[in-house]
Amino acid sequence: MKRCNRLLRVSLVLVMVLALTFGMATTTFAKESQYRSDADTTIVATNTGTLFAIDEIGGISASSVDSLFGNNQKISRGVAPKLSNMTLAYENGKLVLHAILTCDSEVIDLVSSGDLYKNEKTDNAETYGNLILGDMSDSDNIHFVQLRIDKEKSLIMIILQAKDTKQLMQFQAPIDHDIFDTLYHAQENQLSGTALEEKIIDLYSVAGNLIDKDSTNMTEESGSMSPVVSTNDIRPMATYSGWTALINALNANGSVRLSNYSNIDASVFTSSGWRYDNTWGSTPYSFVSYGLPNGPGEYLIQFALVDIVTQSNSGGASDLWEIGMQARYKDGMLVSYDTYSDMLSVFYYGLGIRFDNYAIGINGLTNNAVFINRSVNRAYYEASGSIVRAAISVSRPLDTIANVFDYLFPYQDQNINSTQLFDQTYSQQYTRYNGKVIRGIAATTGSNILSRTGHFINVYGTIRYNTKPSWRYGYNYTAHHNL
Repeated sequence: MKRCNRLLRVSLVLVMVLALTFGMATTTFAKESQYRSDADTTIVATNTGTLFAIDEIGGISASSVDSLFGNNQKISRGVAPKLSNMTLAYENGKLVLHAILTCDSEVIDLVSSGDLYKNEKTDNAETYGNLILGDMSDSDNIHFVQLRIDKEKSLIMIILQAKDTKQLMQFQAPIDHDIFDTLYHAQENQLSGTALEEKIIDLYSVAGNLIDKDSTNMTEESGSMSPVVSTNDIRPMATYSGWTALINALNANGSVRLSNYSNIDASVFTSSGWRYDNTWGSTPYSFVSYGLPNGPGEYLIQFALVDIVTQSNSGGASDLWEIGMQARYKDGMLVSYDTYSDMLSVFYYGLGIRFDNYAIGINGLTNNAVFINRSVNRAYYEASGSIVRAAISVSRPLDTIANVFDYLFPYQDQNINSTQLFDQTYSQQYTRYNGKVIRGIAATTGSNILSRTGHFINVYGTIRYNTKPSWRYGYNYTAHHNL
């Protein structure tokens, strides 16, 4: 069960046209409300490595994760899959499972083994010590999607998938806390820190371990809006104050009741796939999330909130004006939503959506205005040196700028906290660029990552003009999730 790269490539040119003016928790996993096997589940403890044995577990089957975890699923006796004579042992540092699987009138000898991982305390963990996951091997035609042992629910959950039909099968049975504790303390994790957190997410995500999962999971989105154009057809999912209030409460308490946040569209936390809320308004921001169903009544959601800041100030002379833009990672995390209890709970702090190729730009100067310099700065994850990739947009005076990244020259290196000078007049630029002038500037993170609070990139420039101009702000990025 290996994690694949999963990303959202957003070419969101959120456009804002401006006229220059001279006025200045404790994680709570989903409560089990479906079923547990009511067959004989005798638990035994022996000296041979066997932790427990179960005579028979009735299961359910479905063609997709959505239907597997749907509210109307029930055990169907006589036709539902079942596991018989199941034993779970810990031998030579491995979890070892033996069982007889009966599905669609076929009887299969199921044998699987794998390493165990436990959610022990790490820097980003809100809750720990209550979950064991097995990285289990396949057994002939059966793909092992998940083995999860949950101390809070006192159950073991097994999800299998037929390789030929892709049919999913889910089984659950009770397990004593003593058995959990014995297994939890059987050995140390092979990983630690962020690597362990990512492994736990990898194994805990059901959809991420399916045979037919989307190996790239990439979606391209685009859109634009402007305060001078009607926005009646745009429905934000929340407000900036709504998102920050929710994030602050999660940081303070670990979990919240989602219905207490009426100014947030709750469907963000009960949806599959990418969702985004990108708004200019008086407080520009970009909210991005990726969610998946992950158990009966449970969703896993990874999200991030990015502050978009714009500035416009006098340049100190009657024909100069300064314009700037910044994208700053506000916060991000992985959460679990329990639809039965309405509790939204932190799984891992700090492991939110990650961004690379985050580009910001200012373009579309009108009325013979031109950029005469450009400054850049940044602070992002694992960046080396002191370089930002930056560019200029050079176009003819009558060219239409539909996208702030139109007519860009190739990105080049520029030192942070430095200013690059361009020709200082319209006529000089017109001559140098053969009838074109610099009407836009941009900067990008390139392959560097925005992933933690405080990471940012900005670009700033001075324009020279004769007549009051207007311009556009915009950004685009590629977003990655772990699910």
